[in-house]
Amino acid sequence: MGQKIRWILGIILLLGGGCSLYVWYQFIRLPSWYTQSPDQTRPEEGVLRQEDFDDPDELAQIKAKLTRKVAAQAPGNQETPGDSETVPPSAGASTPSIQSRSANSSAGNPPRAHQRPVESPSPRLAQGGAATPASPEPRSLTLNAGELNEWVAVAVSESRRAKPVLPAIQGIKTHIDQGQVTSEILVNLAALDSAQLSRGQQQQVEKMLKVLPAIARQNVLITIRGKPQVQGGKLYLPPDSTVALGGVRLTLEELGQTLGLPVHRPLPLNLNLGDFQVEQAQIRDRQVTLSDR
Repeated sequence: MGQKIRWILGIILLLGGGCSLYVWYQFIRLPSWYTQSPDQTRPEEGVLRQEDFDDPDELAQIKAKLTRKVAAQAPGNQETPGDSETVPPSAGASTPSIQSRSANSSAGNPPRAHQRPVESPSPRLAQGGAATPASPEPRSLTLNAGELNEWVAVAVSESRRAKPVLPAIQGIKTHIDQGQVTSEILVNLAALDSAQLSRGQQQQVEKMLKVLPAIARQNVLITIRGKPQVQGGKLYLPPDSTVALGGVRLTLEELGQTLGLPVHRPLPLNLNLGDFQVEQAQIRDRQVTLSDR
């Protein structure tokens, strides 16, 4: 299956004419979310343009916003219903004062038996008498498509391996539905600075250009759809993910064989943010919930 892209392109050349132009247009067309004005897209729609993550100040603001969202999930900051309410005494009920209790005692009425105060549970003691610290409460963070885009953009910018690829990314749109995440990534390889790439990355780009030399100077839309998995803060694409280059659909396995990409390795991203160590990702409705256990 590693020859699939070249085989399809060969058929296109043989057919020629309008069909060839149409399929080529599918490779280089700019998506509507990229061409429309930024004020026409809502934040929750999950669209990031290059100017959104190309500026260090913009990235710092995005990270600060996400950090505040994480801090709001800290156990001490999560309000429980009734925490701030004082329960009044029941109607008609009264609490005898100290003076009245003393008066009853002096009048010969025997005082009530001393009630032993209720003791608060003490921390569990480990062997040797040392208290075992309570394990921290698990935290979870729910993100819409726009926030998920921002989370990944921050992770890319802080990854030594992934950061050199940022200039090639012209825009990203993420959509969440039916338990799947779909990311459309508009890429222009001409924007890459090969001197900033590792030797392995340079070889991967060279192989891509041998298979599809025409994309060297063109924007190409790459669409990835699947159910991402997280292990130890690392992001994985499951084997059943699908990838589309322009109008050509490939499985993850076919993409790896064709372009020589290590698709079974985790992406070079660390999704942890501060002390929030991401261990799980769960997709529900149109949101992704990240949790630390």
